Amino acid sequence: MPAFLEDYTKIDEIGSGGYATVYKVRHNQLDYIRAIRVLDKTISSTKDKLYLNFLEECKLLLRLGNGNHPNIVHIYQPLFKANKAFVEMDFIDGLDLTHYIEKKKIIDIEEVLQLVREMGSALAYCHHDVYKFCYDKERDNLADDPKEGKKPYVDDKVEKRLVEKYRVIHNDIHSGNIMRREDGHFVLLDFGLAIEGSSIVRSSKRRNGVPQYKSPEKWDNENIISTESDIYSFGVVLYEFLTGEVPFPYNKQNSNQIEAEYELQKAHKTKTPPQIYEARKKTFENEYPNKTYQKDYPDWLEKLIMKCLEKKPQNRFHDGNQ
Repeated sequence: MPAFLEDYTKIDEIGSGGYATVYKVRHNQLDYIRAIRVLDKTISSTKDKLYLNFLEECKLLLRLGNGNHPNIVHIYQPLFKANKAFVEMDFIDGLDLTHYIEKKKIIDIEEVLQLVREMGSALAYCHHDVYKFCYDKERDNLADDPKEGKKPYVDDKVEKRLVEKYRVIHNDIHSGNIMRREDGHFVLLDFGLAIEGSSIVRSSKRRNGVPQYKSPEKWDNENIISTESDIYSFGVVLYEFLTGEVPFPYNKQNSNQIEAEYELQKAHKTKTPPQIYEARKKTFENEYPNKTYQKDYPDWLEKLIMKCLEKKPQNRFHDGNQ
């Protein structure tokens, strides 16, 4: 048993990437079950840049946890032991949306609407409402409300300043970063590319998001990252959840990765997504060849998805709250 795991019994390895491995564990003394995320690299000291970036990511997630949002993964205190950095988080029993879609093929419309509600709520919290749980009266130079005694005075101008300071842009929304729990609820994961204010945290990934979910403006300049780019990626997820496929798939048959990504870039920047009705019809009738598809989703849902997928950021919803 590695020294950093001596306080736990490893139940399973949940997943691994280029920078971290996630295990399902039981705490030996306190008997609770959690997931722990362990950076793969051996850390020489607590001044190591990778470790400091990891702490910043944890700090951001812990701050998001102030409001205890039910659709955002919760983490606990980060730890450093035997030259390994790791953090406990809630173990989520379920499937990520990538594997759930592969399993189900055609998703019931009530589940699609639930994803809209719950992930829309999670993004509203990240993009806007989180400031309510983070601001500090003295640190943020807030005056007393003349009508409410010692309660801070927050008008529209002050609220805008606090939102811009504390909001979190996820920056890596895709179907692999949303879990469907066994009870049917959805949880947003992995803030390893998240941006808080103007600061970017990259402890777990180098690439700026998954190409199939990447907004048009991010292809041109990865430094231009906004709440609207999150909205675009969320629109891709909703399109995929409703139809069974992303609007612009990665061409796996093309062995030239640069060429395949160029094709994807061109599609996101210039092409109109395939019609949602036809895409859902195709998936349904492939899964049920003896049945004829009848439209089963409301018109407003299609309009919402297509607004999320507008090419120009100013034409989309501006944040999850909106």
